[in-house]
Amino acid sequence: MKKEFFRWAVLTAFSIFALGFALVLSLYGAVIIGEEDPYSLLRYALLRFTAIAIAAPALTGLMLFVDFITPGDWMKAIGNDSKASAYVMSAVILVIGAMLCWS
Repeated sequence: MKKEFFRWAVLTAFSIFALGFALVLSLYGAVIIGEEDPYSLLRYALLRFTAIAIAAPALTGLMLFVDFITPGDWMKAIGNDSKASAYVMSAVILVIGAMLCWS
C-alpha cells in the first residue's frame, strides 16, 4: 500500500508542478505577445478545479449510497472478483459522473 501511495503522491506532485509551470508560462507568454486576457488559462483551470472539488466527493458519496440502497454488498462482491458486480458498479460510476459533468 505504501508503494502505491508513493506513486500516487509523485504523480500528483508532478502534475501540480506541470500545471503550475503551464500557467506561469501562459501568463508570461500572453504578456509578451500582448494578448488581451492573460488570465484566461488560469480562470479555466480554477473553474475545472472547483468542479472537480465538488464532483469527486459527490461521485464517491453517491456510489456508496447506491451500494447501500441496493440489496447485497456490491463492494464486497467486487473484492471477491465478481465481474458482473464490477461491471454494474462501473456503469453506476459512469452514469453518476456523466450526470455531474453535464448538469
